Amino acid sequence: MAEKQPWFKNTVFVIVSDHCASSSGKTELPLDKYRIPAMIYAPGFIQPTNNNKLMSQIDLMPTLFGLLNFNYQSKFYGQDVLKGTYKPRAFIATYQDLGFIKDNVLTILSPVKQSKQFELKQIKNEKLGGDFQIYYEETLMSTKRQDLIKEATAYYQTASDMLQKKKYQK
Repeated sequence: MAEKQPWFKNTVFVIVSDHCASSSGKTELPLDKYRIPAMIYAPGFIQPTNNNKLMSQIDLMPTLFGLLNFNYQSKFYGQDVLKGTYKPRAFIATYQDLGFIKDNVLTILSPVKQSKQFELKQIKNEKLGGDFQIYYEETLMSTKRQDLIKEATAYYQTASDMLQKKKYQK
């Protein structure tokens, strides 16, 4: 129906999901529940491609702006995942735990300066296509990667500080 509208040829459709309801309100971070689809659809001026990089919802709009060749400044952490400088990482969270995924490691920050890390190894399911391999074996790491703990803490603490000080409003 949209194709029949006069505005269709100048419209970008962004379709994105959210984590499933079964992950909401839980204390653990079920990795497979945070793998969500997203689509940018603008026939005629954005070429169709498939991207299966590790990313977060916060990366969707910077990626769209990159596709549209927008020049802008932002205080947000989202990145254009199609740029050569993009370094894959993702953020997931529940009401208590903050997750950061990078280098096949899930770092979980919990209240009272608690942290744990899991090495992630994808579990292949031959019945599913490559884009639908969403299950991971999570092995608790006995030696923590302090660099990832510090990076995760920096992201979440600076975002919190900017919100509290209303630095996103100008």
